Amino acid sequence: MTKIVQRKTELQAEQQLQAAGLSSLMARLLAARGVTDATQLRANLSGLLPPSTLTNNVAMAKLLADYLRS
Repeated sequence: MTKIVQRKTELQAEQQLQAAGLSSLMARLLAARGVTDATQLRANLSGLLPPSTLTNNVAMAKLLADYLRS
């Protein structure tokens, strides 16, 4: 059975997200998930983790390469 949990939000984070142009609902949802600033929502390469910090990245690359060769 699905259980709905209402998470507490930081009011300041919610207000900052609204000031950045997000709707009050989206700001509340994101703040409840720990987003404190709209810059955290950017989807660009500079925001990605370095490949060397990813767990099992070499093993996964090998699996993908083996699959692509077959």
